[in-house]
Amino acid sequence: MKKVYLLILSIILIYIINIFAIPQKKYAVVDLKGIDIEIQKAKIVTNSLRSRLLRDSKGQVVPPAMMKQILSSKSIILEPSDDITYLSQVGEALNVEKVIGGTLVKSGSSIILNIIVVDPKKKVKIGEITKETNEFSQIMGSVIPEVVNNILNESYNKIEDPKQPKLEKITININTNPEGALVYINGNKVGTTPLKYTGKENDMLDIKIEKEGYNTLTTSIMITKHQKEFSFDLTPKVVEKEKTLNSPTSTTSNTILNDTTNFEGTGNLILSSDPEGAAAYLDGNYIGVTNLLYEAPAGKHTLELKLEGYRDTTLQIIIYPNQNNIIEVPLYAAQVAEEFKEEVEGNKNVKLITQISLGLITLGTIGYGIKVNKDIEDTYNEYKIEKDKEKVSQLHDTIENYILLRNTLYLIGGLSGVGVVLTFTIW
Repeated sequence: MKKVYLLILSIILIYIINIFAIPQKKYAVVDLKGIDIEIQKAKIVTNSLRSRLLRDSKGQVVPPAMMKQILSSKSIILEPSDDITYLSQVGEALNVEKVIGGTLVKSGSSIILNIIVVDPKKKVKIGEITKETNEFSQIMGSVIPEVVNNILNESYNKIEDPKQPKLEKITININTNPEGALVYINGNKVGTTPLKYTGKENDMLDIKIEKEGYNTLTTSIMITKHQKEFSFDLTPKVVEKEKTLNSPTSTTSNTILNDTTNFEGTGNLILSSDPEGAAAYLDGNYIGVTNLLYEAPAGKHTLELKLEGYRDTTLQIIIYPNQNNIIEVPLYAAQVAEEFKEEVEGNKNVKLITQISLGLITLGTIGYGIKVNKDIEDTYNEYKIEKDKEKVSQLHDTIENYILLRNTLYLIGGLSGVGVVLTFTIW
């Protein structure tokens, strides 16, 4: 029974180590395939390439022993290859970004080193490096460092992904009303309107348009064959006059709604909201989208603002005749979180159950480890004074098993303890 328990704990330990102890690497180097050349020479070049790449990439290469262990567990035989399908399969199993393979060919008096770089996720060859020399020593001396530098800097002959269609370049026109606005695309100043811009199909562009005296406009557009004309209307900045009413900072504000003065004529309603784009209604009548300038009858009014995703806002305002009445309205997000309440609360329960479970594993394994440690001491005391050789041998094996069990329990308990800490600090 004890051996079965040890076996189960060992399996758990191996699983935990596979999750936490194996760091992800960026490169894997598969042995080069030797053609008309000694296999040993191809092996030497592979080892030199792998060692140099390991050093220059600061350890971002899967070690050969680890490669064999992982591939063996996935029933993949490690062998020299320049086959893209096989190299992709190796890369997927090792969870790396790039796989290096290729050939070392003896052709007459020349030695040709052909390196290929494969993207295992796309299962395609993305680069190729070919070097030719007459001396094997040159391969080992100057060629390998140059090849590694090419790999790290991606300065190899890049192969276009055959699965990826070529995107044609498209010229679009950007216009503004009024013209002469400064245009920034993806943070770079490109010119003033009217403007022509050439980019690749499906490119997403972040647009910022500036013009003195007008509000800055920001938006995003995508380059497509179907739309090549883009026009934007710029809104003038509101210049506050000497007397600004209805403004939160004004001395005359909407707090004086009890004013019984009879107003005649009209006044300018200069209405803005944060964010912009809200539909505005004055006494139930639609007057436009913020930010806007509207000539309204003087007097008391009910102002409503509506914007999808934000709460409807209603204000009582006064429009003073022959004045610029500035109204600035902050909008507040609608209460949409209720639909996620069950999910959030459920996640809290999962977190609590996880913490309790990990806590019990921590206490249980460490507690049992302490008991096993006591058993080790008792068995050792018996072992020291036992004279019967067969009994001594049995006690020796028992102590070894106890030590393995104790260390395994402590490791699992420690990792579970770390898990408990992480659920409190990260989750």
